[in-house]
Amino acid sequence: MHIDGKISYNELEQLVFILKSNIERVYLQNIYHHNNLWMLKFNKKLSIVYEHGAGLWIGEFKEREKNLHSISIKLRKELRGKKMFHLNIIENDKTIILDFGSNKLVIELYSKGNIILLDSENKVMVLTRPNSNCYHGMIYEVGNYKDYKDYQLKKFGWKKKDIELSEDGDIFENFMVGLEKLWDIKYTKKSLNVKKNVKNNKKTAKDHIGSQIKNFDKKISKKIKKIEEIENNFESIDYKELEKLYSDKKKLDNKKKRAKEVFDKTKKVEIKKKKKVIPKIKLNTKGWYHKYYWWYTKNGFLVVGGRNATDNEKLVKTYLEDNDYYFHTDDAGSGSFIMKTEKKEPNILDLDETAEGVLALSNQWNSSYSSGDVFYVKGNQVSKTPPAGEYVSKGSFMIYGKKEYIKVDRCELGYGIYKNQLMLGPYRIISRLKGEKIKLKPRSDIKKMKGKIISNAIKKKFNVELNDDISLFNKPSYIF
Repeated sequence: MHIDGKISYNELEQLVFILKSNIERVYLQNIYHHNNLWMLKFNKKLSIVYEHGAGLWIGEFKEREKNLHSISIKLRKELRGKKMFHLNIIENDKTIILDFGSNKLVIELYSKGNIILLDSENKVMVLTRPNSNCYHGMIYEVGNYKDYKDYQLKKFGWKKKDIELSEDGDIFENFMVGLEKLWDIKYTKKSLNVKKNVKNNKKTAKDHIGSQIKNFDKKISKKIKKIEEIENNFESIDYKELEKLYSDKKKLDNKKKRAKEVFDKTKKVEIKKKKKVIPKIKLNTKGWYHKYYWWYTKNGFLVVGGRNATDNEKLVKTYLEDNDYYFHTDDAGSGSFIMKTEKKEPNILDLDETAEGVLALSNQWNSSYSSGDVFYVKGNQVSKTPPAGEYVSKGSFMIYGKKEYIKVDRCELGYGIYKNQLMLGPYRIISRLKGEKIKLKPRSDIKKMKGKIISNAIKKKFNVELNDDISLFNKPSYIF
């Protein structure tokens, strides 16, 4: 078998004979796919590579596809971790069968090749190349297996320049080592060809149009030369031919013009691609409050709120001090919010802005009403200790003394960048920030935001990196 050719039946028959004693009754570790190659990795530190319709090799490849091939996923689900009991080849047919007991894996090495997974009744479950003779759900007719009784290797015949395998059929190691060397050469060459093709393909579009323009210039020059020759011959001007030459030249001029427009457009696209990519901003996510809802008010008071009952418990028990303020709605479904005062006194604007954020981040967002009441108290009015005979659930607290109420008449949130931090807060706070902003309003026509709509909007608007440390608001929203 030459390295760039196709494996013959005799060579495949010999290879199966050698492999039988090495991978039968061995477990299949995994299946990989890359660049039209398939690799079956067994737990005996032995792998075989299948090249569609061309060959079967002893060796492996290190590259992995970023997205798993759909066939690879299905094969892994059925075969990974299973013992391969028997390896056979169909008599006088370039088809090998890997028998896993409850499944068979068929590898066809003729024509364009195929990989076919069969169930216990030989019904086709998965295949790489469906066609009129082989399709999902059909019963695959398995032919007679090659009988290897008294079989002897005659000649390997697999060559590549100065690498030639021994004809001594008793030396298995030489055979294996030789095939692995052949595969290394083959794979290196294949990888270089792929890189070369990718590089060439990147040049093709613009270069092809440029060549067309040059050809049009040559043809136009020839037409002009002929026109000049005829016009300079005053005694016998062939007006019919002259008219045809002018007509041909006009057509060529138009073709060149269109090609030039496409060329210029392609060039602009390339220039745009070559423009320096602005690196994404790495946000500060190290603050203790970043794991909660948070924002800063007009006068710099930090407001922090819980996302769930566990957050509420930790936030109040750990961070609420007597001179801080505690915010909540009268209705269930609001998180516990605290305003850190650092022993300073907030004004009505700070309190009002905080109340607006507390309402927006409660269940009121999902309600048909955009208004509601939010109360606040001093930190020393909040306690986990209930009156005798009462019980306080997780995330809830007892409030003692007078509550102060703030009427909120709108639900609007927004995202902005505050001191290299991604801040979510009432939109009137966000609107004061410098730079880009995102505005969010409640949306009632859907029950759930699909995909990564808000995260994609943030990445696009602010050019920032989003990692697992950043929890995003994802309730149904209109994005502005």
